[in-house]
Amino acid sequence: PGGMSFETYFRLSGQAEHEQLLRFLLGLSPAMLQMKYLVDPSRVDLPNHQGPSTVMGCELCAGVAATEALKILLRRGKVVTAPLGLHFDAYRNRLAKTWRPFGNNNPIQRLALAIARPKFSREIARPVTQRSVSDSRTVVERILDVARWAPSGDNVQPWRFEIASSDQVIVHARDQAGDDVYDFNDGQASWTSFGCLLETLRVAATRYQREMSWSYEGSKGHTHYFKVVFEKRDERIPDPLFSTLLSRSVDRRPYRFRRLSSSQRKKLEAVVGPDFVLYWSETLIDRLRWARINALATDIRLRIPEAYAVHRHILDWDRAYSPQGIPVGAIGIDSATRRLMRWAMRDWARVHFLNRFLGGTMMPRLEFDWLPGVRCAAHFFMATKDPSDTPPDRILILRAGMAFQRLWLTAHQLGLALHPSFAPLAFSSYARNNVAFTEMAGVSRKAETLERAFRDDVAPVNVEHVLLLARIGVPSRRVVPARSIRRPLEELVFDSSGRRPREATQRNSH
Repeated sequence: PGGMSFETYFRLSGQAEHEQLLRFLLGLSPAMLQMKYLVDPSRVDLPNHQGPSTVMGCELCAGVAATEALKILLRRGKVVTAPLGLHFDAYRNRLAKTWRPFGNNNPIQRLALAIARPKFSREIARPVTQRSVSDSRTVVERILDVARWAPSGDNVQPWRFEIASSDQVIVHARDQAGDDVYDFNDGQASWTSFGCLLETLRVAATRYQREMSWSYEGSKGHTHYFKVVFEKRDERIPDPLFSTLLSRSVDRRPYRFRRLSSSQRKKLEAVVGPDFVLYWSETLIDRLRWARINALATDIRLRIPEAYAVHRHILDWDRAYSPQGIPVGAIGIDSATRRLMRWAMRDWARVHFLNRFLGGTMMPRLEFDWLPGVRCAAHFFMATKDPSDTPPDRILILRAGMAFQRLWLTAHQLGLALHPSFAPLAFSSYARNNVAFTEMAGVSRKAETLERAFRDDVAPVNVEHVLLLARIGVPSRRVVPARSIRRPLEELVFDSSGRRPREATQRNSH
């Protein structure tokens, strides 16, 4: 997690299948040690997805891969990740270490591809004689299996999928308004995540030549229903963002100081669409201002019992990869603060004692907000282009979530890390609209201070039209020590009778 993605290394997106196969072959084995003793070239059967290998070679690879996995689980030992590679050829008793920055876009790899294309042209032109189908799931289930990786606040995954037919799904999405202090403005944060889900469904559908359309079907209480239809389009080209859907994640650590290039900013601005605009804060002074705003929000959320209840529920202290929460290793604090935090989080009285007598929010604000807030390329917020005083409605917020997911996936594709922030939006909204959000005395004044700072920094934009805040930059380290994963598909999907499809319940989850 956090390393070079499959697509960034192999560069398969947008290529014809024969070119994808060739790139996979050379990307998998840059040293090509085995080619000098290949007796029967016909065994390289790219059209039928077959290549020469022995069980011995597969077992050697499995042993190395399992050892790397063990190091990840134990968090000990150096893990070799792309663009580094190891190729041990037992037949020749040779070990080759390869390094291919930019993957198949590396000049050495590009030269190798140019040489290999005519060499394997005859094999590429061979007609396909067989295809093996190992996945019995329906197309809709495959789309949902990818779409479940959509981001949601605190990784709560507030949706379930009802498979109504072979090309239609009803999404049951529940907002957290009233249950989560961060879900302000009658569920704005939840509706943003619903938009992220719809955009993820759209991108995932293109992989299977499907065009996705959706409609809002109303609600019952806090549960909202969206009808999603996947229409077959044989000419549909897979969206290039598909390759980033599973590897995209939140990176809460400090980033490098490297600034965004004008090309990167233009690409990010282009993907949000015509209804929204990005406002950038890149200078040191601007980054300090936004770090202060986030620190003010952290001071509030660490002092109120309503946020304590949320944190206690979603923080995962035992797993580095949490399927339904946030692993503590991913929130960006050092081991000493983590131990103190774990002791305090066992009881609200301990948290209150630290906050009142020992300046308990000082270190978290430094680690959560000030250091990461300064060490980044920029802060930005996304707002609507509508200059009116009418607050955005739910559908516009939903579309903002779709735009934000496109932006996030594009940023990941550009090698950038991103950390969204909803707490300043929530607390400033409560103060601006005079909404009581806590029983803790004196906190409302802190929220008013936050609201004034927020209003000053987003001027001249109407604060009601600011929908998202985030910081962005080049990650300081590629490998993420912990991250949120997702519930298995069988826990999220059911058919119209209320039962889980047989294919989903029999499938092994990630």
